[in-house]
This record gives sequence, C-alpha cells and structure tokens, in this order.
Amino acid sequence: MVANKKEEERNSLISAIKIGKSEGTEETKKIMELFDSVNFFDEECPDFIGTNQERKILFGIEHFRIDHFITEKRNHQVGATGVMYKKEINKVYSTWKDEVLTSDEVPDGSVKDIMNIVANQLERKSSATYSNFVYSFKYVFGKHLEHLENYWERLKSNKIENQTIRMSFLMEIYTDFHEIYLNHYNRTEKNVSGLMPFFEDVVDLLNQVPKDKVQYFILYLKNYTGSMSRVIALDNKDLMGSIRRQRIKVYKYAGIDYSINPFETLHGKTGFNMDHTKRDGQIDMNFRITTQFLKPEIYQFLMFNATKLALDTKQIGKPFICDSSSQRMLFTFGDHIIGWKVTSDKEYVYEPIVRPMKWEMIQRRNDEFDKKFGVESEAELNE
Repeated sequence: MVANKKEEERNSLISAIKIGKSEGTEETKKIMELFDSVNFFDEECPDFIGTNQERKILFGIEHFRIDHFITEKRNHQVGATGVMYKKEINKVYSTWKDEVLTSDEVPDGSVKDIMNIVANQLERKSSATYSNFVYSFKYVFGKHLEHLENYWERLKSNKIENQTIRMSFLMEIYTDFHEIYLNHYNRTEKNVSGLMPFFEDVVDLLNQVPKDKVQYFILYLKNYTGSMSRVIALDNKDLMGSIRRQRIKVYKYAGIDYSINPFETLHGKTGFNMDHTKRDGQIDMNFRITTQFLKPEIYQFLMFNATKLALDTKQIGKPFICDSSSQRMLFTFGDHIIGWKVTSDKEYVYEPIVRPMKWEMIQRRNDEFDKKFGVESEAELNE
C-alpha cells in the first residue's frame, strides 16, 4: 500500500504526460510530446534526467507537491497536510489490517482511528484559506528555485556534444477550491471541480523565474477527492503568450479571506463530537462539529472589502474570483452600490453606499442566488 517517494514522483510524471497528451490544449500536447519519447532516469536534484534523441534535448525535471491544506511548522515553515493525511491512512492500515481480516466484525478501535482521520481532514479543510494556499505555493516554489544552479550543474555534467539543455518544473497541485465563483464580464460559474484556477498571484510567481533557467512549467492540477485532474504545460520563453494561446483566464482573487494573514482562519476553534453504531453489517459514523465564528463586525469588514475589490476589478474588465460571501453580496447588491466610504475609525476599511432597496427585492435575489448556484437555504439545512 505504501509507495516510496521516488515511485510516487515517477507515477506523477507518467500520469502527467499521459493526461497532458490526451486531454490538454494543442500547446500542452505539443510540449508533453517532447517528454513522451524520453527514457527518464531517476536522479536527485533534479528528480529526473533524460534525452529526447530525435531533437537532441537533455531534459531535467524537478517534481514537487503544493498543497492547499497546510499547517504552520517552526520558523513559518509549511507542513503539507495532504502528506500527513496519507501517513495517517497508512498507519491505520498497517495497525489494523491483520485484525480486520481475521475478525468477524470490524474492531471498534479501527473505526475510531478512521473517524479521527476524517475529523483531522475536516479541520484542515475548515482552516484552508486563499492566503494559506498562496503562502504554500510561494514557500515550496521558492525552496526549489534556490536549487536552480545545482540542477543546471548536474545537467551540464550529463550533457554530450550538440545537446540542448531544457529544465522543467512538474508541480503537483492539490486544492479544494470548489466553493469559489469564476467571474468574467457578466458570466459567473461555480468552480465545481475544486481545481486551482490561474490566480494572478500564482502567475506573478511563475513570471519571476528566469527564462534561461526553467524552460517549461507543467502544472498537474488535482482535487483532494481524486475525482478531477488537469494538466497544463507552459512555455516560459513566452509565459504570458503561452497562457493566452491556451485561452487560460488569469483571475484576481476577491474572496473574504484575501486580506487575512497566512495561518489565520475565518473562525475560531473547531471541535468534534464523534460516535458510531453498528447494525446489520453496516457502520454509521456520526460527526457533530462545533465552530466559533468571527465577530459579525469583522466578518462584515472582510466581506465589504472583498466586494469592493471584486467590483473594482470588474470595472476594468478583468476576470475575478469571489467566495460565496462576496459573490452573494455582489449578486444581491452589486448594481445598487453607488460608491464607497472609508469608515472613520480605520483606514482602508470600506462600507458600501447602497441605493434604497425593498426587502422583497433583497430576499428574491438571495433566493435566486441559492437556486442558480445550488446553495441550500438555512431552512433546508435544518430540516
């Protein structure tokens, strides 16, 4: 059940090439075909080295994983909770495998351990923010940029006459962005896949990489359930041109968590009360979650500022992303907001100036939002 790190890296490379060639845009397919005929050898720094004999290109590929769900370690280091999650599963599997296979029923201890894994992952999900994701991307990306000269020294030592060196980053990016809304002009769609959209902040990070040091970016996008994936390959020689040619929209993020600091959350401590019952060979797991919410005035400040950013970005015709709170406010009040005022007590804290609206219109728009985007109302949730 447990694959070693190099096996996982190689599996990721093979899968990325396969998906990129079969499902990618024409430019992604063209780039991935360069790698398809290469016999890559396992290395370290970079992770893979191989030659495209026909084109006389010596490729180096460095693989790394970037997580949306993270924890803060010492000295502001990032702990990838996706890796922790896999370790927890492997530990439960190795601990209980033999007893489960030889028992008439599943031991209570194994069920409790599984429920603890679920609770841990729910806590990680509830603490995931956009700020955390950008921090995680910047941290992991930066760590590998520090070794660029080492990658090139290794590639140069393997280079033979007439070969061209090409260095690539294979980034395996795990996210859970299914509760955000993609906006461009007057079109809005929910990001049901959970995959990472092309955030402006991420593109800015890619743009900082020297074009003579990294020639290709391979973004292997995945959601945490494993139900969706996508591969996008970019040519760093003309990064923005590569993005445009593949008709990839670059979005400004305007969710309410855009202005909070990394490792801060939009709620207080989350608690879990758990139990399970066994009946007729079936195990029912019950989770009751308690959460301390933000003070209403703080939540309101975050929502107002996010909505202002969304409207400012919309006004200049750029794509933007909202979360459910800023999108709902935009949907309900957007065309009635005629300006903004800075609150007297704090600089850069805005309040909208809204034309009078009847309560019936506000309620109707709220209901339309729920219906359009498949959001359950509070009444339905409590039934």
